[in-house]
Amino acid sequence: MGKPHQHKPEKDPTVRWRIKTIRQVAAGDTITWSTPGGADDTPITIWFPPDPKWDPLGIGMVTIPAGKSITKTVPDGVRKDHYHYSVFCHKDGKMAEGSQSPPEMVIE
Repeated sequence: MGKPHQHKPEKDPTVRWRIKTIRQVAAGDTITWSTPGGADDTPITIWFPPDPKWDPLGIGMVTIPAGKSITKTVPDGVRKDHYHYSVFCHKDGKMAEGSQSPPEMVIE
């Protein structure tokens, strides 16, 4: 069984949304994205490019209602690479920035 990775957007002091890079991911690991929670809770939309080569979890585009989460398991045989995606925060119409923008998942 793989290890879990949990990620959610958070506001920084400049009122920007940020989401940390998902690192050291391997087949069998689970990736969970959650809405921010608390006073900043908002629905979020996650988007991966519409090409299976760049969408290793088969997410496409999914909106997560406030207070909810989504979990995906990294499949066997996934290509080791850096995968970029987007997170849109509905409350104030802003995109979350990654540790290195755009957000990124690194499968090793």
